[in-house]
Amino acid sequence: MEVLTYPLRRKINWANPPDPTKRCSSDLICGDGRRFTGSFRTVCHMAWMFEELAKDHPEATLHVIQPPYHTGFAGSAGTHDYDCCSDVWIFGLAPRVGEAWLRRKGFWCWWRHTGSWAAQSEWHFHGFTGPAGVNFATRVGVFVDGGLSSTGHVFTTSQIEDARNHALGLSLQHTPGSDPAPWPPSPYPRFDLPAFVKQKEQDLMEFKDWGDVSKKQFASVVADIVARQVAQGNKDLLATPVVVRDIDGSGTQKISLKQAWVRAANSLPWLRNKTASKADVQASDAANTP
Repeated sequence: MEVLTYPLRRKINWANPPDPTKRCSSDLICGDGRRFTGSFRTVCHMAWMFEELAKDHPEATLHVIQPPYHTGFAGSAGTHDYDCCSDVWIFGLAPRVGEAWLRRKGFWCWWRHTGSWAAQSEWHFHGFTGPAGVNFATRVGVFVDGGLSSTGHVFTTSQIEDARNHALGLSLQHTPGSDPAPWPPSPYPRFDLPAFVKQKEQDLMEFKDWGDVSKKQFASVVADIVARQVAQGNKDLLATPVVVRDIDGSGTQKISLKQAWVRAANSLPWLRNKTASKADVQASDAANTP
């Protein structure tokens, strides 16, 4: 899931990102046919959960059924009319496992599996990205925060309080402790937007902008990878054409990565020791020199 600007859907400048409350878009089309949009913080949180699930449970798939800013659906009682609130499902995980995972990732949610959605095909996790502070910085549905963000005061039930009280968060089901599923220890985990932005900036930074230490670390990692591939005879990788400078410095020539590596290994003992014996390297060098 890629985070994009709203409404033009251009790439985010991670070195100068939008304000957390600014509405943003994405490339994700949800189960209701709508594109996932929300505040920058909300969209980044959902994108981060896609990435985290791929690392924690690569066999599972996160599916967004109903995103924020989805109005007119009576069954949601206005909870999706504005920012933060989404209905999702995780295919490949048991419902209680998926619910617990989402809660640990800062998505305050409940497994909805009774009532008008009792059919298994209608099961979902209803929740929202946990507020960064005491209250939401953007407008949310009245039943999410009790109406505070839209009117300035609380006039009805609040799913924020239901979550904090371990209540079920449904109509007439706000009794503290009524939720049978465990919640993480207080204070609940919250999505770290600054850390996500910093990681994106680092991931997209061009090599020329890296620091010297990072460049050296990267070169060492690449050397180790290539050494293993040479030793294992990875033909696809080793056939990759590369441009190297002629021995006499008069120009450049294009040779295979294997040929370039053999030349380097033949001249640098620490490289030679990673791949093969000196005799093997010299024999390979003679066989592959154009």
